[in-house]
Order: sequence, then C-alpha cells, then structure tokens
Amino acid sequence: MVKKTRIALISDLHIGAEAISVDLCPHPIDPSKEVGMEKNFLKKLLDFIGSSNFLNAGPIDFLCVTGDISDRADPLEFRLADQIIRKIADALNISLDSVFFVPGNHDVHWPVMQLEPALFWSKYRYEPLLQKELLFKERLLAAHEGSIHETPHYVIWKNERYIVVGINSAADDDPKPADGKNHGLIYQKTIDELDSVLGSIPYNPNQFRLCLLHHHPINYSDAMPEFADFSMATNSGNLFTLLSNHNFDLLFHGHKHVPQLNHIPANNNGHPMTVLGAGSLSAQISTEWSGLAQNQFHIVELAGRNPKTHAAFGNVGTWNFVGRKWCEGESRLGLCAIEGFGALSTAIELEQEIRSKLNDLFKDGASYCKWSKLKKIMPDLAYVNTKAAFSAISRVVATDGYKFMGDLYSKSQDWIILREDTDHG
Repeated sequence: MVKKTRIALISDLHIGAEAISVDLCPHPIDPSKEVGMEKNFLKKLLDFIGSSNFLNAGPIDFLCVTGDISDRADPLEFRLADQIIRKIADALNISLDSVFFVPGNHDVHWPVMQLEPALFWSKYRYEPLLQKELLFKERLLAAHEGSIHETPHYVIWKNERYIVVGINSAADDDPKPADGKNHGLIYQKTIDELDSVLGSIPYNPNQFRLCLLHHHPINYSDAMPEFADFSMATNSGNLFTLLSNHNFDLLFHGHKHVPQLNHIPANNNGHPMTVLGAGSLSAQISTEWSGLAQNQFHIVELAGRNPKTHAAFGNVGTWNFVGRKWCEGESRLGLCAIEGFGALSTAIELEQEIRSKLNDLFKDGASYCKWSKLKKIMPDLAYVNTKAAFSAISRVVATDGYKFMGDLYSKSQDWIILREDTDHG
C-alpha cells in the first residue's frame, strides 16, 4: 500500500505589488502604501518551517505550488519567485526535482497579449514564466509527458512512487475573453488526451496519484453567496470523471484565497478523491474575507490506503499568518490545525460507532471520556472531518443524555463527554 507521504502545499504567492510584504515585491513601492506593510514575511516563513518544532513532525517529501506565482507576470516577479521557492524547498529539505507547479491566471503576460495581432503575440504569453535558468522552466522540461504552456496544456511527472498531473486551467485566459468572463477552462481535448495516456499506465496501489490545478473546480459558497462566481474552472465535471476513472487520490488547487477541504467519496462509483483548495500563501486578502481567512501554509500527509476501497486517507496540517506570525490553523479561518480526510463512514455509521464506544466506557464505570481517548479506541477518527465528527458527537450527546464540553472553533479538539449523573463539582 501507499507509503506514508508528506506534501507541502502553497498557492497564490502573487509576488509583486499585491503581495502582503515589502520583501515579496521586486518593484518600487509607494511610501504611503508601504506604511504598515509586513517587511520580513519570507524570513518569518523560513524561520518557522525550519524550526525544530515544525520539522520534528517528520520529513517532507514534496512541494506543490498551484499557480498565481506572480502578480502581473512581470519577468522580475518570476525571478524573485524563483528565489523564494528555492529557499522554501531548501528550508523543508526538499530536492528541486520534488517541486511541482502549475501556472495561474496571474502568470499569463497580458501586456504582450494586448499588442496586435493578438494571435501572433499569444505565443509569448508565458515567456516571463519560462525564462532561462528559472526553476519553472527546469521543472516543465523534466516532465515525462505533455506541455503546460501550449497544447495539450498538461504535463505528467511520474516515477514508482507517484503520478503528478499538472493541468493549465488558465491556458485560455485573455485580456479580452470571447465570452467576457475570465474563468478557468479545462479543454475537452486535454481531458481526452489525458484519458488515453493515463489508460496506458497500470494502476499501482503503492503509487499515489495527484492532480494540480489553479482554478477551483467546485462552486464554493463565498462570504456573499448570493453573487454568481464566474471564475471557477469550466468543464470540471468531466475532469472529476477522468480523475475518478483513473484512481486519483488528491486534487490540489488555488485561485480562491480561502482554503477548502472536500472528500468526494466516489464519482459514479469510481475512485474516492480528496480536493484541497490551498488559499493563498502571501497575497493581500480581500476585505470581504476579513476575520474569515488569512494567509495559509499546508502539509498534507497521506497516511495509508483503505485495503477494501483503495481510498487514500490522511490529514492536512494548516498554519495561518496572523498578527505577523505563523500560528496553528483554526476552523474559523478556513481549516483546523489538523483536519482529517478519507474516512468513509457515513454520518449515521459514525454516530452509531461513537455511541457504542461511549456506552461501553460508561458501563465500565468511567464518568467522562476525552476525545483524545476516543480516538485511541477508534483510530479512524483521526481521518474524520472535524465538522462531521462534532456533528456526530453532538447528536449522540443530545439523544443519550450526556453532557458535552467543547467548541467546534477551538484550535484543537479538546472535547470531553461526561456522563450526566456524574457530579462535576
């Protein structure tokens, strides 16, 4: 079965004028705008991920970057981004051949595309990204299949441990889009070619399969959900079918600056898959998300594979840049510090199993049970979504007459279930 694997995930750096810190912009900054800006974001990030507390959790195997590396696709922005990503990989002790990325809509060089004739200049849209000696060009040249900046708009990296597919959902982005909307697009031709190529690769349960995309493939609810979202990836339904049919375990994306984690049990009885929206590492977060999201950094740990369903399970560790320092994630800002994925129990099954274990404990004389103890009794709880677990335990408490101490929005699951007839002083 799949080897334990830890993947660092960052997205939407927006190196340039829209980054949150002075050290992430290679251009002169207006002094009035610089007032109050963070000055040493990169140093703080490198100090954090290079600390013993962070590294003691175990080695990290890969680094993924899901687009909007630059803010305006300026050559200087990509040069600075190249230096930053190399330093992050070095701090994480990750070799550069274990770095994977896809471009985003901000990585398309619109200024050159606005020149006439547009068809002629469109071939130069990725010239800043593909500058000689930058890591981005180096990694694309190392791909085993495809081309991300021209047809077929995908690449495949693979070895005995992984298959990583990067799809350029911004390949159709244009300053004057035909339909007037700058949405993501996954070409049907891209899907058809991938279907053929992936169909020639035998499935190996010891090998994890990961897809990288920039635009969000799910129509997430926004802070103001009554407004239409025209920026998601068109044709994502066919993409999900493709990935499910070819046993993909994970899909990482960016674009939305708010993190999202969804486990999709199966698509048309296909392979279960987990979708993680990375949020943004270092962009200025829109005021509409004030108090609801911060800049994010993630470590995704694949812990194993269900021997029956072959679904990959594990957890996502998240850290937020809050108060000019890195802190453990919390659900009110997107994701908990540790969030599980891949557990296949339904809500009713989870509730019934929790009820059964609690009844056994209390019959044996226990007056209370900490969630940490319940997780030792039920190891699969480590891979259950926090909200699903909280809902299940809340229903058990409500129907079985127990008392409950805990908060969904706490940084850690320090929940306690108490027998109602116990004197708690």
